[in-house]
Amino acid sequence: MSNFEKLGKQISEVDATIEAWIAKLGLGYNHFAVLYSLVAAENGQCTQKQICDEWLLPKQTVFNVCKEYKEKGWIEFSESAVDKREKNDAFNRRRQGEGGTGLAGDTAVGG
Repeated sequence: MSNFEKLGKQISEVDATIEAWIAKLGLGYNHFAVLYSLVAAENGQCTQKQICDEWLLPKQTVFNVCKEYKEKGWIEFSESAVDKREKNDAFNRRRQGEGGTGLAGDTAVGG
């Protein structure tokens, strides 16, 4: 087996482990991508366009996930200081204290 094939196998194993972890959280890939992007983002906020670009997801998909999370009170939208046409998405810090985001051991995700 060549080094390239070994690398491909290892990447597949890592990918399968991540997929299993996401499923264990009760999330789909798209929902995970949005949550992860917000957690990992500098200053805890990013635009939907940034999420689309980073995860190669359609704009409508990211919009729908963000809309769902906004309706649950998990994220808030604010106007971008750089481009008034864009909205920054950020975790609703008040809801985080109530355990409503499903991160860091919260069992509310997916339910």
